[in-house]
Amino acid sequence: MLMILNSSTPTLDPGVDACACPACGMPMSIRLWLRSADCLRCGTSIALDFLPIAEPAPRKKRATLRPASTQEVTDTPRIDITAPPIAMSRRRRMWRSLHQLLSVLMSTITHLLLLILLAILGWGELADETPSINLSVEFDKNEREGGLVDDRLRTVGFELPLDSPQRQEEIEAEEWAKQLAIEDLAAAPNLPPLDRVTDALESDDRYRRMLSARDPRIRSQVLEAEGGTNLTEAAVARALRWMALHQHTDGSWSLDRFHRAGDCDGRCQGRGSMGSDEGATALVLQAMLGAGQTHRTGMYRNSVSHGLQYLIAAQRRNGSLAADSSRNAGMYAHALATIALADAYALTGDEMLRDPAQRAVNFLIAAQHHAGGWRYQPGDRGDLSVTGWQLMALHSARAAGLRVETSALMRAHDFLDQVRTDRIGSTYAYLPDHRASPAMTAEGLLSRIYLGWKQSEPGLRRGVRELARRYPVNIHEPNIYYWYYATQLFHHWGGREWREWNEAMADALVTTQVRTGHAAGSWDPNTPHGGQGGRLYMTVMATCTLEVYYRHAPLFRKIEL
Repeated sequence: MLMILNSSTPTLDPGVDACACPACGMPMSIRLWLRSADCLRCGTSIALDFLPIAEPAPRKKRATLRPASTQEVTDTPRIDITAPPIAMSRRRRMWRSLHQLLSVLMSTITHLLLLILLAILGWGELADETPSINLSVEFDKNEREGGLVDDRLRTVGFELPLDSPQRQEEIEAEEWAKQLAIEDLAAAPNLPPLDRVTDALESDDRYRRMLSARDPRIRSQVLEAEGGTNLTEAAVARALRWMALHQHTDGSWSLDRFHRAGDCDGRCQGRGSMGSDEGATALVLQAMLGAGQTHRTGMYRNSVSHGLQYLIAAQRRNGSLAADSSRNAGMYAHALATIALADAYALTGDEMLRDPAQRAVNFLIAAQHHAGGWRYQPGDRGDLSVTGWQLMALHSARAAGLRVETSALMRAHDFLDQVRTDRIGSTYAYLPDHRASPAMTAEGLLSRIYLGWKQSEPGLRRGVRELARRYPVNIHEPNIYYWYYATQLFHHWGGREWREWNEAMADALVTTQVRTGHAAGSWDPNTPHGGQGGRLYMTVMATCTLEVYYRHAPLFRKIEL
């Protein structure tokens, strides 16, 4: 007898086509298209049929199972699960299994074809339209005092869409940076053999090592090893171009008249108030020589040659290189010109430069005050600002193999003791009994390094760390004099202090460089003493600061290429 399913019949879920097995009670999946249901547990199979059922009983009465013949007929089909199991023939079971297998295979093949079609038509294009960034990182946790921080990012490669502003800026910076590099060794016949340069870079002699990193054949490797980028190098290249365009026909540069040189015709504002063509010429030559541009090699060799000729012609019999400078600029200009001559001689070995450079050193030593310092004119009692430049000149002279009296260096030690403001020499002032300042502290500590202080000196250790902690780079209050000395100090020191300083310093200078108009490549003189030195002074100091990676090899460690 066929029965219909009412509310008392056990079910799993009213919304699911399933029912309980009449033999064992396990759930049975109902396949309407096969008009059957199978139990996966006991193997019972039942055939399905549809019966009309009567209207439901009133709510107050409990539903019961009744014969179908006693109920009113409706058009709603119901499934009878009370019929006894119907045994299926073997042929029918085989046909049903085959039908199921074919259904699964057809579904699988259809989905695979759809996936392949999607991959061919659009998936690759969508992937190509998405910007990607690939980072290649090398870590070394063996940090050492004075070395580069070894957990820094060594190599970073960006793959961005070619039409993105960032990518365009990178491409432009790379083109500018290539101007100062020499990749073809045959294009540098006047440079020393490359193996001699690399030997010098790995030497234990600090003076032999000092200028070796400037070689344009290895500059890209040095730049990467020391924390520079194409952006910093592009800024240097733009600055050197601006300088070359503002050279006077006699080979000189000016702090107060640069706007009259070349075809500027007053388009560049910011001329300085101090008159010293010797000092301005020496400043620019330092920037060009710092980038490996000499009178024998480089795209600015003619500019460098004319500048050196101007300085040599301006030198007096006593060796002075600042006779035409204003009074307060006298010994500044002489120290700067001595550095330029000594560096040019060290880089090229040109004997035509040896005698002028040596005579400049002799005059510098003769101008030292007996208390150990230097100031505006020969014999003046010293201040730290002028003295720091003289000590840098003597450091360059020693690297060039020129004769430097040891007694002058010992007197300079005594002077630094006079301007220190604490017992161990971690802070310094402009004059004795004055208050310490960040700029004078950076210059004083760098001078101590030139005179032989080791990295273990308590004053040096405390001074470097206090500068890094209390006086980081502040782009809103630019102080190029402090940045110039502090950048060299931190580069020699290395470690975490150098990495953090370098990141902020490079960003501040790269982003503030003028990029449009005739002044493109220069920096506005919005800094202390900027009014005296003007745009040319500011531009040279910023350029030399961005050349720190290769201008002077670090004293406390070796550059690893």
